[in-house]
Amino acid sequence: MESTGMITDNIVIDLEPIDTGPVKGPGEDQAQLMTFRGKHNKVQLGKPKVSDYFADLRETGNQPPKDMAQLVAAGYSIISVRPALILLPDRDCIFTDVDFSIELVGTHADDRSTAERPLVYDVRPAEIIEELPFTHTAKTIQEIGGEAGSAAGKLIAKLTRENAIQDKGSYYMRRVYGYGTGFYTTGWRLRATSASALEGDIKGLEVIVQVAPATTLSGRFRIAAEIAVKTTPDRWLTRSFGPRYETPALDVVYSLYP
Repeated sequence: MESTGMITDNIVIDLEPIDTGPVKGPGEDQAQLMTFRGKHNKVQLGKPKVSDYFADLRETGNQPPKDMAQLVAAGYSIISVRPALILLPDRDCIFTDVDFSIELVGTHADDRSTAERPLVYDVRPAEIIEELPFTHTAKTIQEIGGEAGSAAGKLIAKLTRENAIQDKGSYYMRRVYGYGTGFYTTGWRLRATSASALEGDIKGLEVIVQVAPATTLSGRFRIAAEIAVKTTPDRWLTRSFGPRYETPALDVVYSLYP
């Protein structure tokens, strides 16, 4: 396959696959992408933290919203789900974008048949917008490229600049946004910036779910990502993996009941 190169300030990104597909780890809750140069980029899911959100509000002295109280009075449960996502890039590798989705499923508690669909009451964070510390000049890459001489820093700076939004002379990046309120599929799209790398524990994700009476909640967790891998000085290959392909890198079902 011929690559389509994009060149900016000596940073070249070849948009082509870097191997034949993801390689599963030792368990269904983790996966790794092995590059043709032997790099291992790992994605792991920990068991989600689940609690009775309505009860949590009451215990902390917070007044639940009126519509939430009406749902509870009608027999619905309000459940908080806090996923545990871990990204472990190998040396000279960067996670640039991650799409983390959860499909909510309800089953009748007595006979396990399909029940009324659980729905997302709220997803948090709904959005995180980061103001970028640069102005649009020919030296943008150097200004936000991190450590001098760092190809990784320059690459993230390049991607950040290309995806930035200008408003009244300032530049902004939407590095996190949630989706799915009122629907049964929810999740977050995450993007690396010069100030916020996608690595280690990804914290602060939470979805609030309304569950019909006598219904057990579970969720199907899926991950898609884009990884840039350094191959030669200032040259990177990018690769997507996950639900965009027939075989997801991670496709895990968890019980989500407190």
